[in-house]
Amino acid sequence: MKPILLSLVFALSFISSQAHAEGAIISKVLEVRIDSDGKGLVTFVDVVVGTPPACAIAGYNHSMSFDAATAGGKAMYAMALLAKSGGATVYGQGKGTCVTYGVVEDANILFLK
Repeated sequence: MKPILLSLVFALSFISSQAHAEGAIISKVLEVRIDSDGKGLVTFVDVVVGTPPACAIAGYNHSMSFDAATAGGKAMYAMALLAKSGGATVYGQGKGTCVTYGVVEDANILFLK
């Protein structure tokens, strides 16, 4: 019984789940957008890789969004501006959600190295 259960768990580990889909990026910033409601978008030179969430559309496969109305979003906005003005490379990871704009993956982590 134990080998069957272990085999089942192993087999199930290969099934893709959109709940864990997320993008990743290592790139320079092409442009930074901020709307009057605080919603923002970082567009990168390169394409976001990984498994995009189902909500993200191909037209935004170079971008990640943030909400500058939050403390984390303000920090991401400042970092994106710094990276753009200094030509620095940004490392980022998505949340696997599209809450901010509905069609662009939300940024979970952005950092400079």
